Parts: sequence; structure tokens; C-alpha cells
Amino acid sequence: MHKNDRFDAFCLATLLRGDFISRVHVPAREVRDKKNLVRQRLWLARVRTMARNRIHSLIDRHPLLPRPAFKDVFCNQGIHWLKNALLPGHDRLLLNDDLEIHTTLTTQIKTLEKRIIEANIDNETLRRIQTLPGIGVTLAPLIALEIDEPKRFPNADKFCAYAGLVPTTKASGGKISHGGLLAFCNKWLRWAFIEGAWVAVGCSAYFGAFYKRHRQRGKGPNEAIAITARRMAQIAWKLLAEKRDYSEEAPR
Repeated sequence: MHKNDRFDAFCLATLLRGDFISRVHVPAREVRDKKNLVRQRLWLARVRTMARNRIHSLIDRHPLLPRPAFKDVFCNQGIHWLKNALLPGHDRLLLNDDLEIHTTLTTQIKTLEKRIIEANIDNETLRRIQTLPGIGVTLAPLIALEIDEPKRFPNADKFCAYAGLVPTTKASGGKISHGGLLAFCNKWLRWAFIEGAWVAVGCSAYFGAFYKRHRQRGKGPNEAIAITARRMAQIAWKLLAEKRDYSEEAPR
């Protein structure tokens, strides 16, 4: 098929006339810079988790080493114990190196968190999102910046689809079946709402009961938490659309 600029322009004009080309939202430069701050913080947290797993693996190589009674070995007392643990050979030096990396990452994460708070101090979307159970100072900036402009989502279903919290649907021969969650979506939003849902089911009476009800219906833990995350996203859109904070009680 012969193509040229005139033919391409004609095809694009035809598609535009039929409204077949969807618009793409491009955040402002300031919003993109703030997103990079939040994503850098999340990346550092993942690297710190890798360092912690390496420290656990190193300690587990010595089953006869007396363990402390701390629930979290990376608390202040736990770090003190790690620094003074009697390990033989090169493992003591390796643990010192890993602890130094862990301390550096923790310092950078705390510095980034302060910068994120300062950069989003006037963000009204962030403040309303943070009123949701399970959404704290880490997830709220991520969700608010990924949403950017709530008005670009006409309803809660569109927002949930953008966040990838709706199942895929297949229809053939009059039969309809549903599969896993959408693959093409904003994966940052999906991750944030699912992480928030795991916390919300333990601290909120409403989301806890919602999750248990779907578990009683025979849903697995991951499927039930995905449904809970979708409900949380629907409520988040409602809060932003009506410009109000979250409350366990229905508004009058």
C-alpha cells in the first residue's frame, strides 16, 4: 500500500472527524517533577527491602547465634544488636557493609519524605485522599499525583478502569466470562490502592466487613482484596467529585 504525508493526513482527519482518537492526558511539568520524587522514594524503599532480605539471609547462616526478642530487628535496639552481633570470619565485615547501605538508604528515604510533604503541602486532592483508611503519607501523594485532575474521569467506573481494578471481560457466542485484572492500566494506582486496602481491612470497620463478606462468598484473599481496592477507588472518586472528606457514616 502506497503511503505519503497527504494520505496519512487524510486518514488522521477521518479518524478525528469520527471521534475515534482518544485524548491523552499530559500532566504539567511541575506535576511530573513531583511524581519523580514519589517514585524515587518508592524505588529506594524497594532497594532497602532487598538490603534487609540480604541481612536476614546473612544472619540465618548462623543458626546458633542468640536471637533478640525484638519483633522488628530493624528497630533502634535491633540495629544496635546487629552492629554488635558476634559473627565469625568475613560475615561480620559483610554485615557491617550491609548495615551501612541500609543506614544510607533510610536517611535518603526520610529526606525524600520531607521534600514530598513540602512539595504537596497545598494539594487538596492529596488531603482528601489521605482521609481514606489505609492511605497514609506514602500512598496519598502517589495517588493524588497520578490522578492529577479528577475532572478527567467522568465517573467512578472510568477511574477504576484507569487504575486497573476491574476484571477483563470476554464475550463470544452469547457467553460472557471475566478474567484477571486489566493489564493495560496505571500500575502505580493499582499498586497503591491494593496496598492501602490491605491496611484498611485491619483498621476500618467498613472495609474489614466488606473484605470478610467477599471471603465468605468463596473469594480468595487476593481476589477479595482486589474487590476491596476497587471499592476504595470508587469512594476516592466520589470524595473528589463531591469535594468532601471520608467518613464511615453516610452523609445526610
